[in-house]
Amino acid sequence: MNKSNKIFKQFEIDQFANIGGTSLSAYLSESQQETIEYYFNPVSGFKDDSKGYDGFEYPFVDTAGRLYNCYRRWGSMRVGSKGNASVKDFLAWVDQIGRLRLN
Repeated sequence: MNKSNKIFKQFEIDQFANIGGTSLSAYLSESQQETIEYYFNPVSGFKDDSKGYDGFEYPFVDTAGRLYNCYRRWGSMRVGSKGNASVKDFLAWVDQIGRLRLN
């Protein structure tokens, strides 16, 4: 898959994004987690083994500057956002990329 495809430009990893103030918005399905881990490299993040955080995060920013921080806790991936940013479009985007991977 060519990551120059315009679909990949809707949300991009921002390694310098300030994830402070994000809160849990949704749990990703196993296939969504696999898609993110397949196509994107994590950045170093919060690590606390006793609380289930593995220290890897995927802070995505959309073209409007909204932040969607994907992280694993206890092995399952979650997405946090700030304020009332809806993750619906972000999750639909992840699903769309996942379908590209299967083709």
